[in-house]
Amino acid sequence: MRRIEDGSHLPRPGLCQPVSSGPQTEAMPADLDDRTLDYVLQARPVFDRIGRISGQLSGLLILAATGARSAQGHPMFALIQEAEAGLADEMASLHPTEAAGHHHRHLCLAVRAVSRAVTVARQGLHVWDEAMMDEMTAALRRANQELQWATAALPGFAVVDLRQACCAMHMRS
Repeated sequence: MRRIEDGSHLPRPGLCQPVSSGPQTEAMPADLDDRTLDYVLQARPVFDRIGRISGQLSGLLILAATGARSAQGHPMFALIQEAEAGLADEMASLHPTEAAGHHHRHLCLAVRAVSRAVTVARQGLHVWDEAMMDEMTAALRRANQELQWATAALPGFAVVDLRQACCAMHMRS
């Protein structure tokens, strides 16, 4: 997991590339002023909320895929909808600087994707429909990809890379 203190290992804002798990050699951008750092601190809860919604919705998607017809009525779904409803207001309260513009763009796209996944779930999580499941999965993947790209755009944001988990290592053997 990367931390803001470890920012010297993060790539500079630029091309959107998946965050690699190897060491980074580029230094932290020198143009992070106080306003940009304020943006980082204000955007972190939004970033974390998007990841949490995505993870929780993925869990409900697994429930639905295994035949649990109660996925839409699950108490977790009400919490997901409530958390998603607040995202638009939180995004509106963010004021990115020029240095944070790239990050903010990816955060907006991640919000759009996770909101789409919640909307699809609201419409059909209670029934097994492969097209709906595929659309929801695609939206969740888009949200995750945008979050990964956002981590590369500014220091202070992290997506847990489960490819480095012990269970992932066993799968390679």
